[in-house]
Order: sequence, then structure tokens, then C-alpha cells
Amino acid sequence: MFSSDFKQLHMKHYAFLLLTLLAIWGCTFETQTKEELPATDKHVVASKLPVVQEEDSMIYAVKDIDPVWLQADFDSADAVILDGSHELMYDVSKMDTKYTRSGKRKVTDAQLTTISENLSGKNQRNYLPADCFQPYHGFIFYKKGKIAGRLAICFSCRTYFSQPRNCGRINYEATKQIFHELGLPTYDWNDSSEAQNRAHKYSDYF
Repeated sequence: MFSSDFKQLHMKHYAFLLLTLLAIWGCTFETQTKEELPATDKHVVASKLPVVQEEDSMIYAVKDIDPVWLQADFDSADAVILDGSHELMYDVSKMDTKYTRSGKRKVTDAQLTTISENLSGKNQRNYLPADCFQPYHGFIFYKKGKIAGRLAICFSCRTYFSQPRNCGRINYEATKQIFHELGLPTYDWNDSSEAQNRAHKYSDYF
């Protein structure tokens, strides 16, 4: 009788010890698995986490956009060729005197929608401002016959400034295409050969 009870007790101890070892091994394996994931797997796991953060940052970016651009309910807009004045970086409203009638074109409703969707923040894009700024292109936006906003663009250094400040990100290629469609040049003034081969140069409009 004693021997049977002893054996049962002995087996229980073995079972308890075995379960304890399995539990410890399982925790160790799980920790190592998390720490030793290949770089690609870590990226996949991590990429699922910042989604909310990215959405939040986009929401904050949209909140920071000036109401004029956020609403973007302009009646019309003109595309203009500017004289490349660097001072527009500090006061975009001066662009009103930096273009001539020959370098001015009215944009279509479809073109206005394309520009507005980006400036409103509905289509967010990456933006890395440059130190140089020689704007030869711009848009003047109207609401009820009055100027509601301005945008000066330098396609060569891919920088732009707006008035009022804090607009959304523009699509450079789509915006360039608008000028092409309106018959206005968009050559790179940093490339002398490209500038020389243009049929119409920016200086032709002044």
C-alpha cells in the first residue's frame, strides 16, 4: 500500500517538474522568437503598428492647413509665368506685380480641381523644401471676383510658397502638365542646354 502511494506521489512530482520545464522553455522560445525575427519579418510586424500614427499625423497636417486651402472652393484661377524673384519666398502677395498679361492663362475647371485637391490636403505628398527659390510659375486663385490665394512655384528646386501660408502638398508632375496644356514653358533653368533649346523662354514674357 505504501509502495503504491509512494509511486503515485513520485509520478506527480515528475509530472509537475515536466510541466514546469515546458512552461519555462515555452516562454524562452517566445522571447527569442520575437527578438530573433529576420529583418524582413520585423519590418512586416512593425509596419502594421504605425498605421494609426501615420493617419494621426495626416489628420494633424490637415488641421494645420489654412482654411482657405482646406476648403479650396475657388471660383477660378489663373496660371502665370513669374520673373523668378526670390523675394516671393517672404511675401507671396508681391507676385501680383511679377508677371505680365502675355504670361497669364485661365485654368480649366478640371485643372482647378487637380490643383485644389492637393492644396486642400486631400492628396498628401512628401515635401522637402530647398534653400534656393527662383519661382517662374504661379497660380492666382479667385473667389467672388477677388484674389483668395496665391501660389509661387520653382520647379527646378521643387519648392513653393503660398499666401496664405500652410497649404497642402502639390503634385509637381501634374502641376507641370497643367502649364504644358496651357502652352506655358516649364524648362529647368539649372540646365543651360535645356534652357537654350526652348522655343519660348521665361524672359520672352517680360
